[in-house]
Amino acid sequence: MIMERTLTPDTEIILRDLQALLNYHRLSGIESYPATEEIRGLLRMTTGMDLPQEVRRQRPPTAIGSAEKTVRPVEPPKLKRESSQRIQVSALHDIREEVMACNGCALSEKRVVPVPGGGAEKAKLLIVGDWLALVGGQKSPVGCVFGIEQDRMLGKMLEAIQLPKNNVFVTNVIKCGIADSCQPKAEHVRACVSFLHRQIVSIQPEVILSMGLIATRALLNRREPLSKLRGQLHVCSGPNDRKIPLIATYHPTFLLQNPEMKKATWLDLQLLARQLGLA
Repeated sequence: MIMERTLTPDTEIILRDLQALLNYHRLSGIESYPATEEIRGLLRMTTGMDLPQEVRRQRPPTAIGSAEKTVRPVEPPKLKRESSQRIQVSALHDIREEVMACNGCALSEKRVVPVPGGGAEKAKLLIVGDWLALVGGQKSPVGCVFGIEQDRMLGKMLEAIQLPKNNVFVTNVIKCGIADSCQPKAEHVRACVSFLHRQIVSIQPEVILSMGLIATRALLNRREPLSKLRGQLHVCSGPNDRKIPLIATYHPTFLLQNPEMKKATWLDLQLLARQLGLA
């Protein structure tokens, strides 16, 4: 029988920090941990139970996050195209109209608001997130792309590197704004990513900033966790074979939940500023 224990203020702080760390690991692609003696000891101490034998034998102890093999690209991966034809340049207005009326996958049935993105038509920087998650399914203000607080944080990031908003276009991989209780699937990404490809062709950005794991994987076609992909300059072979520098970093939603990761994000922003000739 597990006895209830009263948590001290220090214990509550430790648990909050641990929860933040676990959230960071989950969003970075870490899905399992080795059954080390330290973890078994923690379970015994907190619950009075140990790991079952069959769980212990699932895999030998390895480094955290090593269960998933790293993809070794020989050359910069190319964005997948919906056909063998070269993607034609479409006006952003036309793409926007198609997004507003899209019913290309089942996610459109749960759409609260379409989110085509917004910004300069010929922006130097294209910022790509995952999708707009609406708390309780409530509609967001017009022009909201990442979320109210998230967009505000992104604005401060751009101000910090002195990048004018008229040089930026912000969009998502998934163009449907949905309730935060809804979780998109890989099939929804595949159905929606062609809009992003066409936006890249239309905007022709000098640099892409991918924010979050979904956006980074969609653009680089790589499986490493975000913690391994951030902090460096990548080359994204965009639609029509145009090579575009890409920098990956954390999404504002993640930073609002895990403010301790802002320092790492600031390093990514400094790298971005140098690439844009701002520093």
